[in-house]
Amino acid sequence: MAHASFGSFGLKLVQLYVLLSTSQRSYTLTRLSQIFRCSRQSILRMVEQLELLPRIELQSYKEGRERHYRILTSFSPSEIEIDIELLRRLMLCRDIVRHLLPAPMHEEIGRALDSIAGSTAPSPDSSGLLDSHSEAFWKGRIDYSPHQATIQKLYIAIDKQRLCRLKYRPKINGPDKEFHVAPVRILAFREALYARCVNCTPEGVPCSEKAMTLAIHRIRGVDLLRQKTDIPEETETPEHFGFWFNEPFSVRIRFAPEAATFVGERCWSADQQMLMQPDGGVELSFTSTSRPEVKSWVLSFADAAELIEPTDLRDEIHRTLTAMQAKYQRVEVSSGTCVGEGI
Repeated sequence: MAHASFGSFGLKLVQLYVLLSTSQRSYTLTRLSQIFRCSRQSILRMVEQLELLPRIELQSYKEGRERHYRILTSFSPSEIEIDIELLRRLMLCRDIVRHLLPAPMHEEIGRALDSIAGSTAPSPDSSGLLDSHSEAFWKGRIDYSPHQATIQKLYIAIDKQRLCRLKYRPKINGPDKEFHVAPVRILAFREALYARCVNCTPEGVPCSEKAMTLAIHRIRGVDLLRQKTDIPEETETPEHFGFWFNEPFSVRIRFAPEAATFVGERCWSADQQMLMQPDGGVELSFTSTSRPEVKSWVLSFADAAELIEPTDLRDEIHRTLTAMQAKYQRVEVSSGTCVGEGI
C-alpha cells in the first residue's frame, strides 16, 4: 500500500491508523518509514499517539532486529462514536486552510463534515455544530481553483511513483520551461503550495540528487507518464529556516526591543538559540538553507534588526540598502529642475 507524504503530522497519523487497522499483516518500523517517507523517529511519535486512542489495541513486538506493529482491535466507521469536540477541531482545520484550497476541494470537505455531523446523535452540545467560529487572515492569497487538476495529478504521481512531464513558468512575463520530474511531496509555505520534485531524464533517471521546489500555481500543465520512477526514499527534512536553496549555514541576528516579543515567541529553526540582551532586545542564532529568505526577513524589520552573521550576506544587505536609498531620495521640483536630496 503506497502513501503520499501529503499534509501535516495529523494527516499522516490518520493514514497510519487506516493502514494498520485495515490490513491483516504487521509492518516493520523500517517499512513504515519508507511508506510515509519520513524518519523512524517520526513513525515512533505517531505510534505513541495511536496508543493513546481509546478502543485501539496496538500490538508491538520484535522479530529478529526489526520491531513490528499492527492494530488488533479495529472497528468500522459505523461503530465509531462521533466525538463532537473532534468534529469542531476538524472544522477549525478546514477554516484555517481555506485560503490554500481550491473551492471545489473546500466544498467537498464541507459536505463530508455535513455527513459526519448528520450521523451525530442530537445533544445540547450539537447546537450550531457546523457554524464557523474561526477564520484565517492572509496577505497575497492565490486562487487555487484553476489548479485543482494539477494538485490531483501531483498527488497521484507521488502515490504511484510516476514520472511527470510538466510545463512551468518561473516568471509571470517569462517563457514556459519543460521538465520531467518525479514529485515527492506537496508543501504549504506561507500563502502558497509547492511541489518538491526530483528533476529527471525523459526515461525517469534522476539528473541530480538535489530536489527542486516548484510553485504549484506556476505549473501550466502536467502529464502523467507511464514510466515509474526509482527515487530513493526521502528522509525527514531538517527543520531549518527557509526553503532548500542553499547548503545549511549559520545565522546570527540582533533584534531591537520593539521586535523582541514577536521574534522571541516563535520557532524559526529546530536548533535556534535565543539570547536576551541587556537593553531588552534579543540575539537569535539558527541554521538556514535560504540566503534570499534570510535577507528579505531581516530587511522586513527595517532598523529593528541587524544581521551579524554571515558577514558576506551582511555586505549584500548593505549594498541593497544603498541602492534603496538612491531610489527613495526626496525629489523637489524648482523652476523645472529636479533636485535630489538624500533621506
